[in-house]
Amino acid sequence: MPMQANLISHDLRYVDRQRNHANVPPAVLSERFDKMMQNSTDSEDMTRSLNFFNLDALRDKAEEFFGATCTGCYLIAQGGFNTVYILTFKDHDDVVARLSASRIENPANKNQELVVERKKSECAIHRFLAEKTTIPVPHIYYFTPYFDNPVGVPFMFMERVHGQTLADVWFSLSSEQQIKVFNSIIGYNAQLLQLEFSAVGFLYHGDGGFTVGPLGSSCSDGRVLPGFRGPFTTTTSYLLTHAEAHLHSIIHNIENWKAQRLEYAWNNCGADGISAEYATTWLQLFCKGIRGLSAEPISAVLYHDDLSLGNVMVSYEDPTNVVAVIDWDGSSIMPLWEDFPLQRFIADTMWEEDDKNLANQGRSMQKSLYSKANPKWAYSRLNLGDITILAHSGTMAGYSREFINSRMLLWYEDRCNQGDLEEIRSFNELKSFIDGSS
Repeated sequence: MPMQANLISHDLRYVDRQRNHANVPPAVLSERFDKMMQNSTDSEDMTRSLNFFNLDALRDKAEEFFGATCTGCYLIAQGGFNTVYILTFKDHDDVVARLSASRIENPANKNQELVVERKKSECAIHRFLAEKTTIPVPHIYYFTPYFDNPVGVPFMFMERVHGQTLADVWFSLSSEQQIKVFNSIIGYNAQLLQLEFSAVGFLYHGDGGFTVGPLGSSCSDGRVLPGFRGPFTTTTSYLLTHAEAHLHSIIHNIENWKAQRLEYAWNNCGADGISAEYATTWLQLFCKGIRGLSAEPISAVLYHDDLSLGNVMVSYEDPTNVVAVIDWDGSSIMPLWEDFPLQRFIADTMWEEDDKNLANQGRSMQKSLYSKANPKWAYSRLNLGDITILAHSGTMAGYSREFINSRMLLWYEDRCNQGDLEEIRSFNELKSFIDGSS
C-alpha cells in the first residue's frame, strides 16, 4: 500500500495545558531512561529494536512538517508496542514522536494490517475524546498508520504534555491524595459510559464523522484474529465470534496452544490439565450454546485498553492534577457489560494488598458514579459478562479446567435460579459434558 500521511491538524495549534508545569529537559529524561534500561534484562532487545526505524527520516519529516530545524532527538521511553522520542527544535516547541515498534513488537513478525487499523483508530479516538469529553489527551499533529514510509514504521507527532506518570508518584501520595486522583479517573470513565454506540469494534473517523468498524489488534488482550473482526451489532455475534476465534486458534495451531499451556503452567494447574481435544470439544459446545441465545441489540462504549497508573500523567507541582490520559493504542468500543477494562485501574492501585478500606471505598465510589452515568453499566439480561472471559482467546491456555468449568456452571446455575432455563437450554450439552468429565 502506498504511503499515506493523515493530518490531524494543519494549524499546529498547541494546547498549552502545561504552561505552569516544570519543563524537564529532554536530555534529562533520556538519561534517566538509559540508566533504567542498562539495569534491565530487556536492554539488548531494546537496543536491537532501535534498528526497526530510520531516525534520520523521522527528523527530516519533522523539519518538513513543522518548518523548523530539529536540534535533538531524545529516546525517553519504550513500552510493549511503541518507542517514544522527544524532538527539539530551533524556534518551536518540543514534540513527541511515537513510533510503532519496540523490543516486544517486531514489525516484521506482526500482522501489519491489524497494526495499521489499530493506529488509525487511535488517532480517531484522540479526536473523539477532544470533541466529546473533557478527558485530557495530547494533541496529534501528524500521523501515518502505514509501514510503507521512509521511517519504516507507523508514527505520529504529538503535543508534549509536561508531567510525570502517576506510577512515578502513586505510592508516595497520601490516602486523601490517592482518592482525589482516583475520583478524577473514574469521572473520565463516567463520561465515556454516557457515549453509547450500537456496535462493537474499533472507532474510526472519516468524511462522515465517527463510525464503528472492524476490530484491529488489542495491546493487552490477544482476542482478535483475521476473519473474526466484526463489527458486531448483537450480543450473540460478539460472543460467538470470539469463541470461534478461540476455537480456531487451537485447531489450526495446536503446538502453539500447547506452548501457551506450558508457559502458563503456574496458573493453569499444569500444562496437561486440559488437552487440545478437551478444549476443542468444550468450545464447540460453548459455541452451540451461544447460537441458541436470542440475538439482542448491543449497547457499547469506548474503553481504554490499558488504563493503568503508567498511562495517567499528572502535574509535577500537584500530583493529584491529571494533565493527560495517554496510550489509547488498541482501545475499542466494547459491550457495556464487559467492564473488565474499568476494573484494571483499581487493581493497579494495589489498594487490595495495601489498604482494604481504601479498596472498598474506591469500589463504592466507582459503582455509584458508573451506575449514575449509565444504568446499563455492567448489566446484561442474562449476565453475559460472567462468561465473556470463556470466549476469549487464551482462556483455555491460561486457566485450569476447574476454573473454566466452575465459572461456566456457576453462570448456568445462577440463570436457572433466575428462571432463565428455557433461554439457556442450548447450553445443556456443555453442562452435561462438564458434569461427565469432572
